[in-house]
Amino acid sequence: MEYLDHGYKEEIKVKGPSRQRTEEDCSKHIPDLPPEIVWKVLAKLPVLSLMRCREVCKQWKSTIEAPPLALLCESSKPVLLYHHPGHNPPGDQFNLQWKEVARFNKWHLKFHNTVTNEWEEAPIPFTVKDNVEADTLVAADGGLLCFSSRRAPDCFVVYNPLSEQLRGIRLPIDLLPTLPKGAIYETPFEYILFGMVVDRQSGNYKVVVSGIREDVPQPTLIYDSELGLWKVCPGLPKLKNYLEESGVKLKKGEWRCRKRGVQCADNLYWFIHYERHRSPKVNGALLRFNVLLETWDVLQESGLSDYSPEFHMVGYMGEVILCDWTDEDCHEAMGNLEIEDLGAEIRLMDEDLVDLYHNLEPESYWKEFFPFRCLVEGDNFYIVHRHQMAYDISSRVLVYKPNEMDDDKRFTWLPEWQDLSDENQLWTFTPTLRAFV
Repeated sequence: MEYLDHGYKEEIKVKGPSRQRTEEDCSKHIPDLPPEIVWKVLAKLPVLSLMRCREVCKQWKSTIEAPPLALLCESSKPVLLYHHPGHNPPGDQFNLQWKEVARFNKWHLKFHNTVTNEWEEAPIPFTVKDNVEADTLVAADGGLLCFSSRRAPDCFVVYNPLSEQLRGIRLPIDLLPTLPKGAIYETPFEYILFGMVVDRQSGNYKVVVSGIREDVPQPTLIYDSELGLWKVCPGLPKLKNYLEESGVKLKKGEWRCRKRGVQCADNLYWFIHYERHRSPKVNGALLRFNVLLETWDVLQESGLSDYSPEFHMVGYMGEVILCDWTDEDCHEAMGNLEIEDLGAEIRLMDEDLVDLYHNLEPESYWKEFFPFRCLVEGDNFYIVHRHQMAYDISSRVLVYKPNEMDDDKRFTWLPEWQDLSDENQLWTFTPTLRAFV
């Protein structure tokens, strides 16, 4: 294990059947060729076959896991995954220590296999790792997943499900006030902004973390995997809360982020709300952080209103799309936001996408489910549908490929799965070896 300041790097060892052959015997099967030639040959193999070849011997393992080979390998198809909480332990779990409960719950990943068209289970290779319980998936990009825990929101584990490598990192400073011993935050991640950007060329990544509470200093922290170090940058600009400008006596509230951020090119975007206790008045702010320039932009702050826009953001083809299927006019406006002032890369949904539910009926499910939110990976829209009946909390996912010329392949319903009840646990990513943990 190699310690790098606030991070460590660990490789998961895959256990295989006992082998009688020696390392010398295995090495005879690899021709005495320059490494560049071997990498080009191995890069022609399917990625999953390449991963199985790592178990042959140490020499094969080191050859396959060499960064030059990973950069030659093609990425897999986009994958929709579900961060599943597992099941409650038997008996009275209140008498168990939290680490014991975590071992029973066994957080794991459910992903849709595009070949078999079935939901399959993939274990997370750690139950509790340096206080990270893997109960919260906070960011994903470029084939990497970033986990954290409500009990330790200052600790993270970056994990590549394909190469099965992981790295644990810890914030150098606290972004949340210190709690009494034994206490935990119920929703700590509503006060912290998370983002991750993976360089597709080098395979390195940066994790961006910034707090939005006003009672403690809130710098922006950037972890650079190439250096293995945290960098402290200025925090986001002071935001208005419209208390003075409103002329209305309102109780002081706090900024919260209840919506998942989105990554587009070298920028990260979040929409946050200023909430007050027992007050219907809210206001919000759309934020942008440029990872290369390490600068913040407040694209727009909305004034006081009786409701908060229900849109969510997705990144598609170099643009940020504001999506909201609950409003038929969302292709014309989005609450009290002035769309024309947000930037050239931000736009509303196309009218055709808004009317998707009303104009097309690829299957009878259209009459039972309605679109609620969507995720985007590559050229695919994963549109999550909720059941029309209040007693039925199940969800269905429709894969929409707008660039598909064949009408029969443009829409695909994923198979039903009973546990798919919390669409907030759905994520998308593209498995690849090019992302180095």
